Amino acid sequence: MAETLPDLRQWLDAVRTLTAVVNSGQGLSDVLGLVAETARSLLHLDFCGVLVPDADGHNLVITGWSGLTAEYVARVNSDRPVRLEADARGGAPSSRAYRSGRPVAVTDISQEQGFIWGGVAAEQGYRSMLSVPLIAGSAALGTLNSYHREVHDFTADEVDRLMLLADHAAIALTSARMLDDLRRQHELVTRSEQIHERLLRVALRAGGVEGIAAAASELLARPVLVEDARGEVLAHAGPLAALPSAEVRRAVPVDEVEPGDRLVRECGDHVVVRVVLSGSVTARLWLPRGAEPLRPLDERALEHASIVLALELFRLRTAAEVEQRLRGELLADVLGGADPTSRPVRERAELLGHDLSRPHVALVARTVPDAAAPVAATAQRALDAVVRLAGRDVPRPL
Repeated sequence: MAETLPDLRQWLDAVRTLTAVVNSGQGLSDVLGLVAETARSLLHLDFCGVLVPDADGHNLVITGWSGLTAEYVARVNSDRPVRLEADARGGAPSSRAYRSGRPVAVTDISQEQGFIWGGVAAEQGYRSMLSVPLIAGSAALGTLNSYHREVHDFTADEVDRLMLLADHAAIALTSARMLDDLRRQHELVTRSEQIHERLLRVALRAGGVEGIAAAASELLARPVLVEDARGEVLAHAGPLAALPSAEVRRAVPVDEVEPGDRLVRECGDHVVVRVVLSGSVTARLWLPRGAEPLRPLDERALEHASIVLALELFRLRTAAEVEQRLRGELLADVLGGADPTSRPVRERAELLGHDLSRPHVALVARTVPDAAAPVAATAQRALDAVVRLAGRDVPRPL
């Protein structure tokens, strides 16, 4: 017992240290490096590495290591990553351990059929290896690999000890990933709030649709175009050559938005963002898709731009409705028999830029209802069209 007590204390101290580092919130690479260093120290290994799947899940790459050179790690990860084979019986030892969930030992890599890492292994200087899976629940997270410079037969006790450490490593890996995810979420929320505040400040400073488009273009480092529901360009920022033509935009129908629908979506070589007001799409924001897919932060920025654009369009619509109501009330009074030469009527007309002593022409139009659209939406679109047409004349028609 006296001989095993120091060894037990060493293991307990190492596990305690590993747990403390995980709880301290250090980055994932630091934690995995400590896992490899702990395994190498406790099991008297020459080298040790922790391998996890890459972003595509096609290969295992070395993410934490001890004793291995940075050049070896970079060369393996770039030129010879461990391909994850679908068959647990084939492929590299690490792939077999990952797929099968069981340890895979190689006594002498020079005798291992199909072992393609002989060159870099010789440079690094190892002849034998043991790969054990990192298991959390029923899912494999990666592998913990141990290496010896000499030909080595791994005993059952060595396998058990590495598996025990792999269990702790899997817990550490899960905890570190959770902390990294929480950290990224916090950064995303913080940056998202900053983007929203910046776009909102533009709107509050009366920057208008043009200012919002310019701010969104700067934030995303891409040109931006804003069109209304009829396809008329309200504003754009950046070179027009990179933005979709009118024909491309018309080919994408302005569909209704249901609760829970995503506002941002890809359309061919472009991204379109719907701007919703009163339950209907009142405008759309377009930008090039780019070589890389949108990052979560980019999508957040576009969602914020959609919200701020909706607020700006609502402000413009409200101002237009107030002005239209004042003009409409004057028109209704005149058509209802009010004396256009009376001082109150004349002064109201002058405030709106009209001289009632001059001849005026009345135009009458009828809207054709769309069976697929709400009556209120049809009326609002008709009013918007009239306001836009009237806005070209000075003074503004009643």
